[in-house]
Amino acid sequence: MHLWEWRPPPSSFRRWHRWAPAPGGPGQLQLDKAAQRLQEFAVPDELDGTAPRARRRAAFLVLWGSLNPVHAGHLTALEAAAEAVSAKAKGPVVAGFLAPSVDEEELENDQPSFAQRRHLCALACTDSDWIEACPWGRSSSSKVVRKIHKHLQERFSRVNGIAWEFEGWQIASADAALVLPLKRSSPRTVFVAHDESDRCLVRSYIAGCEQEKIARSVLVAMSRYPGVTSAEVRRLVSAREWDRLTERGWLAPAVLERLQTQAESAELERLRAKVEAQAAALVCRRAGADAAEAEAGLRDSTWRPGVALTGRAEADAVQADEAAAATLDDCPSELEVLQAVVEAGFSACSATVAWDLQLVGDAAVRTGMVAGAPPAAASDACPGTPRSVRPG
Repeated sequence: MHLWEWRPPPSSFRRWHRWAPAPGGPGQLQLDKAAQRLQEFAVPDELDGTAPRARRRAAFLVLWGSLNPVHAGHLTALEAAAEAVSAKAKGPVVAGFLAPSVDEEELENDQPSFAQRRHLCALACTDSDWIEACPWGRSSSSKVVRKIHKHLQERFSRVNGIAWEFEGWQIASADAALVLPLKRSSPRTVFVAHDESDRCLVRSYIAGCEQEKIARSVLVAMSRYPGVTSAEVRRLVSAREWDRLTERGWLAPAVLERLQTQAESAELERLRAKVEAQAAALVCRRAGADAAEAEAGLRDSTWRPGVALTGRAEADAVQADEAAAATLDDCPSELEVLQAVVEAGFSACSATVAWDLQLVGDAAVRTGMVAGAPPAAASDACPGTPRSVRPG
């Protein structure tokens, strides 16, 4: 590198990197709903009967957290907070944002990434006329509030000839009052209480604020879904309790459908991997058996693939063939076919390895593992397999 080439200092790079769009999705903040609501509230003073004002105030809300997954409690918390802010503030609430936190450390196998949680947030607020999903992953809600405030102020500083000034509110749970440090630079905060004890906790916290300005920037709202938690939703999703989730209405229909699709896809991939592992194990087992028979001199030198089985081995193979074929015919879906192959097929078809491999080939074609391949292609994969022991 030449001496005259410029390199940004580490602090500048970190600042640029922190505000860069998160990988896996767009970084543009959607403000169409906020623009529509501002158009509705941008009524001249002489028409709404109020005294002329140089500037008007509008509020926006930010619900930041892991949101794993986003559920009805998060959406209703935004609605309850909007009512509290509208009653307290001097202007309307024009926007609310679901802001999933950034992935601070390596994710576990079953933990969704930021991009996945952000996509679920976008699905959850599709039917709302004022809630959007934040496209950035940040390590704190105050950073999200400041960034959104900058975007709103730059884009909607004047609407229909009316100058607007925006103020941001962060939403936190009531127990966060025990650990959340509030100071003059902190965003305005709405604590969502689940019961009366939470309300008393927040009120005592507000009363304990020494600076009057901080006390006026803290509100409390009651939750409309006190029983729903992200941990309980995750438990039901892991248990595949889709009917219970639908009955309780804890998830938006689009979010529930997406989670169900992801769960079925993960299970399907797991079963496919298990089928492939079983097939590899059968090949290794057959190779070991052939080597042992050849070494002991027990194998007929005239035997070759394609000769029909005789005796008890053929009878066992035919019986296993019929049982497994009946099992496969009863499976209406790809997932159930793979389950039948894993749970019933391989355990029942131990008479010949050739039949086992043929079962894997036919199951792969029937379940789409060999895309576009006709059944005959799978049969030709084991050209020497006796016809009498192949699935019908």
